[in-house]
Amino acid sequence: MDANTAPLMQQVYTQLKAVDLVLSGEEFSEQFLNRSRSTYSLRKYQNKDFTILTAIQCVRALRRCHFRPQLTTQQQQVLADVEAQLMQYLRTQHHIAEVC
Repeated sequence: MDANTAPLMQQVYTQLKAVDLVLSGEEFSEQFLNRSRSTYSLRKYQNKDFTILTAIQCVRALRRCHFRPQLTTQQQQVLADVEAQLMQYLRTQHHIAEVC
């Protein structure tokens, strides 16, 4: 499975890891999905995507990341791109227009 056909959750993780915003799937699960350490690896194994709740949690976590000190321009761009991808996913797949 290539990066373009992988579930969005895997694409998001790969993008964040590429710019060192996460170091592992466990960290991604806890810090961005607000779930147990094994969530990402289990969903990846099952080839499943975000649930509505995990997608919303991830958007909120991405927004909090913008306040981290010393983010590089590349990291800021990835945060913005990933948030846009998740909001598009929520709009098209779940008819959710906005996340507070």
